[in-house]
Amino acid sequence: MYFNKISKGILFSGLLATLAVASCKKEDPHHNHDNEEYDKIKIHLISLDAAGNQSQDTVSIEYDAHGDASPALSTIQANKSYRMLIELYAHDELINNEIIADAAEHKFFFFATPSSAISNYVYNDDNIGLDGKVTFSGLGNIKVQALLRHGLDKSHADAQAYNSANYQNAGGSNDINITLDLKAE
Repeated sequence: MYFNKISKGILFSGLLATLAVASCKKEDPHHNHDNEEYDKIKIHLISLDAAGNQSQDTVSIEYDAHGDASPALSTIQANKSYRMLIELYAHDELINNEIIADAAEHKFFFFATPSSAISNYVYNDDNIGLDGKVTFSGLGNIKVQALLRHGLDKSHADAQAYNSANYQNAGGSNDINITLDLKAE
């Protein structure tokens, strides 16, 4: 009889352990990259003449959700202004209109290495950065970090400049963080 109680206790404990393990839910892995909302990003740099008119000279760069660029290195003209257009895709659909509809919550910041490589950036949209005019200065290799913040306070002093080093003080989080590798000739 004592043996029967021990056997039932062991059997019951084993059953509980099996149920506990079986009920555990394996979670999907969390992808730790900044562009996970977007499966494709396209950036077009359209050359502008001295009067600000667009030419046919366009450099296009496409990024996947991991921020990998194609082509990896693009050539631009030194000391020139470009209209920069950014297209965001989710599930192969252009979603710029969603970003524009939530303009108060989104803003691109642009950081160049070397820092003198961008002499000016002007937002052509509602201070978002999907459409803007960028002026590059100097020759050589340039890295441009394009960082889209979501949920920031755009009226905050640290959210005013396109290249504010203290942009985090305006709150929000990164939606996109990609790097343009350019060569100015």
